[in-house]
Amino acid sequence: MARHIETANYFKEYEYKTQLLTACKFKDNGLTFAAFHVIFFLSSYLIPLILISGLYLRMLSRLWRTVVNGQMSAESHRGRKRVTRLVVVVVFAFASLWCPIQMILVLKSVGLFHPCTHFEIGLQISSHILAYTSSCINPLLYAFLSENFRKAFRKVVYCGTNATLYGRHQPVPTRTTRSDSFV
Repeated sequence: MARHIETANYFKEYEYKTQLLTACKFKDNGLTFAAFHVIFFLSSYLIPLILISGLYLRMLSRLWRTVVNGQMSAESHRGRKRVTRLVVVVVFAFASLWCPIQMILVLKSVGLFHPCTHFEIGLQISSHILAYTSSCINPLLYAFLSENFRKAFRKVVYCGTNATLYGRHQPVPTRTTRSDSFV
């Protein structure tokens, strides 16, 4: 026989004595399990995705509209293309890394996904790992896609010891000044 303990506003805890399991079940407080997950999906994925996409689009449109003296130099054009690429990659990374777990949670809430097999459990765990990866991927994306970020990062990491690392008057190596010893 199952005994239940009320633990929170939205969940009940059931202890199954025969199997020695504890499971959390959604408690009916006027909000269904599916409605809860749809609201969770909207507030933790769709609205943030719309916000970052919209704000980045606004930033990019302002960046591309700003032209000094009616002309844009080739270097300025390349720089704007690099910024645009970085923004697109950052938004795509967020969307693609969080999408699998969000879809699984919504599908579970409407009863279309029941992780019973090893594959399905592995899929859910992998989806969680992808979502958590999103938390640390942005600095890596910036490091790979932005030379200015790399320069500033080197400056912070080396804390003024550039003279001993690179010689007294040599600049920090960049894509254009890199020598064979830094490759």
